[in-house]
Parts: sequence; C-alpha cells; structure tokens
Amino acid sequence: MTENPGIGSRSSSSFMSSLKDDVWHGRAGRHSFERWHFDALSDDGREALIITFYDNYPFSPRYFKRLADVSLNVNSGQFPAVTFLYAVDGKVVMQAVNEWSFDSFSARMDNVMCSIGDSSFRVEKADYGSGIILHIDVMTARKRRIEADLEWLSIESDLMVGPPGAETPSMVWNLVAPRSDVSGRIVRTGVRGKTKKVVHFRGTGYHDHFRSTNSLQESIASRCWGRAHFSDTTAVFQHIAYDGGRGDTTRAAYIQDGTLIVADAKFSMTGHRFQDKGTAAKFIAGDDFSIQIRPVSRIQRGFFEQRMLSEITLELPDGKLRQTEGILELSNPKGMFNPLYRWMSDLRIGKNGDSPFF
Repeated sequence: MTENPGIGSRSSSSFMSSLKDDVWHGRAGRHSFERWHFDALSDDGREALIITFYDNYPFSPRYFKRLADVSLNVNSGQFPAVTFLYAVDGKVVMQAVNEWSFDSFSARMDNVMCSIGDSSFRVEKADYGSGIILHIDVMTARKRRIEADLEWLSIESDLMVGPPGAETPSMVWNLVAPRSDVSGRIVRTGVRGKTKKVVHFRGTGYHDHFRSTNSLQESIASRCWGRAHFSDTTAVFQHIAYDGGRGDTTRAAYIQDGTLIVADAKFSMTGHRFQDKGTAAKFIAGDDFSIQIRPVSRIQRGFFEQRMLSEITLELPDGKLRQTEGILELSNPKGMFNPLYRWMSDLRIGKNGDSPFF
C-alpha cells in the first residue's frame, strides 16, 4: 500500500519501489548508467558495509573521456565497475574499486541478476522469504583480494510501482528493498592467498537501483541522500540540485506497517559544509513528517563521493521522536571536470583484474 506518492514534474525523474524494475534496462549510449546499491549497518552500529554495481561507472576517467570526446562512437563501449567498502567505528578496514571492460559485464532484462568480473548478485526466493545474494571478488592494492558472500533478505520491498504514462523519465530512483536483514562472511587474503582477516557480518540493510539516460556530471550538481532504520520504521531521503540553475528536487519517505509514505519536501542546512561543527540538515514534508540529520563521523572521503555515519531523528504525525544512526552520502559529480582529481582517483581503480596503485 502506498500513500501520497509525490511524483514531481520539476525534472524528468521518477520514484518507485519495484522488484520487477530492478532488472538491467540495457540502455547503451555515451551518457547512460545504472547503479545497484547495497548497504548495511551491523546490529551494534559499529560496522558499515557499502557495495555498488555499475553497468557504466560515472566516476571513471574513461567514462569521462568518452563523454567529453564527441568524436568517439556513441556505442563504443561502457565501463562496468564494482565498489566495496567495509568500515568499523568510522574507519575504513577494506576498500576496493574494480573496473572492467564491457565484455566482462552480464545482466538480464527479464530477471534480477548481474555479474561484473568475478562479482555478482541475483534475486533468490525461498520458503523463508526472498532476497538478493551477493558474491564479491575484488582486488585491492598490492594484489590483495576481498571475497564476500552476503544475503540481503527483504523485510520491506516492492512497495510502489512507477507513475503511469508513456513518457520515459531520464532518471529513476527505485527503492527496491528499503529494509533487509543482512548476513554473510567477508574474507581478505594476502598476495599469496593466505587469509589475513575474516568478518562475520550481521545487521540491517538497504538496497536501491538508480538509473539515468544523462551523464551524472552534466545533469546533477550535487546529491545528498541517506536512510535510517528505526525499530518500527525506515526513513529515506534525497536532495538533488540540478546543473545550470534548474532548481532542485527533494523527497523524503518512511515505511511503517508495510505502507510507504513519500512526499516532496523542503531541504535546509545549517553550517557551510558537512562535518563542520554544528552542521545539520533537515527534510520537512509539510506538516506530515520531518527528518533531521547530524553527521557524526566520516567513513569515506573521496573527490566525488563522501559517506558519513549520522544521527538521524524522525518526527512523525504521532508526535513521537525516533532517533538512530544511519548513513548519509554526498555526491559531487562536477569534480570529474578537474583533471588532477581524475588522475588521483584513477590510481585507486583496479582495472580488468589488476590491482589499483593504492
């Protein structure tokens, strides 16, 4: 059941929660990309796990070159990638970005599955429920390897179909499974294959699918988004500022008792930038509900993306304040126009099974 869908018309974008639409859409082109995102916090809140699959990695210097050089064939290939991040107490313990040529990418348009290099995910149904099984096999610096087998078992999922109509929006944000039980095993091995670290992970997670026919760098100036899992509710929020002074789109949502409530919202921020002392952000959905975010610690700082553990407070019409820790992400795609940033970020990308420089 869904109430107050709040599908805005300010930009060519849509919002949904659909397992059927979690498939690959196969849109080839210079600009298009799809991203499948998985994250989780451990039961004690100390461990953060973030995994993404891209059919065309928008933070790759090769993607940017293909975007900028109009002489290249529009269908000259895409650059799939897998990113992995595991942090404890706000400090990165394992991290990898692996990019592959397009012939190492495989996905279906009629079933939820994708493989990139030696990593993959697929939907699986069983008597105890349905979920997504992930297998991760990525290289880090100095030929170290991260292997993981994880399950996102859906608790809240498939809550809302997209808006009717023949027009295909340029951007679609699909909250496939806002809440899942996450469990699995992560292993890091050394250069000779010797096991260096084993992690048994258990926590609460989230999965979404974001796709766009436009390049991230040319369509979005910035994106602030996140999610939090309370004992009886899940909250999700997003603020996108568009390039060229074309305004912004802000939406906030919560799921309670199997019902998804989503609305257009107003975004405000105190302080000049996140992680400054006293910085906070707020999403206000009229008189219905509000979400307040206060960053606590940074778990990843990159040239184009930042991720932070944050204290998140949700106020609902019942008047009860709910508070927990969640994940906040900031994206600055315009940083790709800086050649120094592109060069430095490329040193962290492993290519076609080889190790990154660092």
